[in-house]
Amino acid sequence: MIIIATSGCIQQTQPYPPPILISLVDIYCPSGELNVIIRNEGRDVITVSSLKFYINGEETIPTCGGNSNPRLVTINPGDTMGCSLGYGLSGTVSVRIVGPSNAVEGIVDCNPLVSGTEQACINSGGTVGTSLCCKSTGDFPNNCLIGACGCAPTYSHEVKVCNCPTGKCFDGSKCV
Repeated sequence: MIIIATSGCIQQTQPYPPPILISLVDIYCPSGELNVIIRNEGRDVITVSSLKFYINGEETIPTCGGNSNPRLVTINPGDTMGCSLGYGLSGTVSVRIVGPSNAVEGIVDCNPLVSGTEQACINSGGTVGTSLCCKSTGDFPNNCLIGACGCAPTYSHEVKVCNCPTGKCFDGSKCV
């Protein structure tokens, strides 16, 4: 127990946190690679091998802190650690991490074919296509402005573009 305060003869106490307690800080899946960030909320050092990681109910061995041997990876109290759980994933993926004192869960959409900008285009009513744009222009240029795709074919290359509904244009982030 930790003594919080004393007042005369009355003593208020609060229990210590459990020895091992984990929290899920973030879950993301760029290009089909599933990653999580976990935090040690307990009072003891966690060895990653004391945790069990599941993707869609199937146990998997993570690569945490750049090390594929979970016995060698520890997380100090209050620290976070990034772990890669799998590659080539698509669709909705569920993650469950089980520790001695608790379990945490999360769901993420893994679509290796859709980038963040592509998804923003789709979410704002557009469709992804290709177009010839100036060689200095990258994928998904702002087509609300004149110029990015106005070069002669000799000075152009094919890039991904967002084709917005009639009367709207893509500002580099969404159809407006």
